[in-house]
Amino acid sequence: LILVFLWGVPSLVEPLYGKDLPTSGAGVRISAEQEEEISLILAEASIQNIEKWIRTSGTIDPETGVVKGRVLGKEKQLIREGQKVHIYPLIARQPVLQGRVVRTFQDGNELIVETDLQPKLYEGVQLYIMEIVVNFGRHLSVPNEAIIEEKGRRVIYVQEEEHLYAPKNILSGIRGELYTQILEGPKLGEKVVTFGSFFIDAHYKLHYMNEHKSSSDKEGAFAH
Repeated sequence: LILVFLWGVPSLVEPLYGKDLPTSGAGVRISAEQEEEISLILAEASIQNIEKWIRTSGTIDPETGVVKGRVLGKEKQLIREGQKVHIYPLIARQPVLQGRVVRTFQDGNELIVETDLQPKLYEGVQLYIMEIVVNFGRHLSVPNEAIIEEKGRRVIYVQEEEHLYAPKNILSGIRGELYTQILEGPKLGEKVVTFGSFFIDAHYKLHYMNEHKSSSDKEGAFAH
């Protein structure tokens, strides 16, 4: 109901997406029943490996029997020998086979990536998906699903105390497959909302929209 109300009245909600929306010292309370109903999930801001997976198609090399692929664009600059590779055929996602990049070389605008994996489990299969794992190291991070992007900024919701959640602007760095690096924002160990963040964001905006309306009513009555 909250979501329908908010997105159904854009003229009322729009001012709350601006830079003047409070992002410190303010929060909104969610009842235990609401938390259970939306299956609210929290995660800690923590030190995590940030990985990017470069996906491309792979084929069997007829001479060696191993899987190799081709990579275009800026992503090819990130590929190095020794990186892990996840490989699976188009016909099934499981099991995912694990390999390594053993050789790379340029072929025109493409980078040829050779692996050490001979996928005998999938005898007769020629086409594969390759996920080349680029590891950017360990950084203070939050799960990607905790981040809400709007109007050129990124916001997360931090648990201030039980059932109380407050928005916080963040300055982010590298975005990986699962985690995003945090340059400014939550501290190590702070709990952030992952699943359920959009519900809390809507609830927060509705709360401050009503508060702003009440203040305007008071000011109007006083002026009158």
